[in-house]
Amino acid sequence: MVPPAHSHASASANASAAPRQRRSGEKHADEDTAHVLQRFAKMGTIDLRIDYLRPGIGSAFTASAEVTRLGGRIGATQMRLVNDQGSVIATGAAAYVIS
Repeated sequence: MVPPAHSHASASANASAAPRQRRSGEKHADEDTAHVLQRFAKMGTIDLRIDYLRPGIGSAFTASAEVTRLGGRIGATQMRLVNDQGSVIATGAAAYVIS
């Protein structure tokens, strides 16, 4: 799976200016998607976990990621890799220091 830092170019091309969904207690909940991507562009990985659930069999794969928490200095994400038949191939979770 590719962490958000490596998928920044493709993610920013699809980013909208709409505010993200608010989560209670989140310091930067009112930031729009473009601003969040800009902040994630300057980061260091604290922790990265990948769970390989099935062999990577298929002709096409879709990777998706969600920012689950974005604080003042720490961000957390969850990722999924799905094949063309809808089977989850791998999941991931990561924590980042954001500058």
